[in-house]
Amino acid sequence: HFSVCSARHRYTLCANGEEELYDHGADPHEWTNLARIPEHAGTKKRLRAELTTILRDTGIPEHPRRSSLLQAHDL
Repeated sequence: HFSVCSARHRYTLCANGEEELYDHGADPHEWTNLARIPEHAGTKKRLRAELTTILRDTGIPEHPRRSSLLQAHDL
């Protein structure tokens, strides 16, 4: 799994393609995954783009599934 954090949120892209988004301001223990809630789509998109940039710039992970995982999420 790969994650990126902002001052308030954590976004995770899992190896199986699932996504997680948590609002640490409202949910510090990460009980509620917001990734599928339409109101949070903008935050998810922004953090996913940031994570994609980091992964592409670093070349991590060097694994065949990386490109398919990123493409599956339009990354």
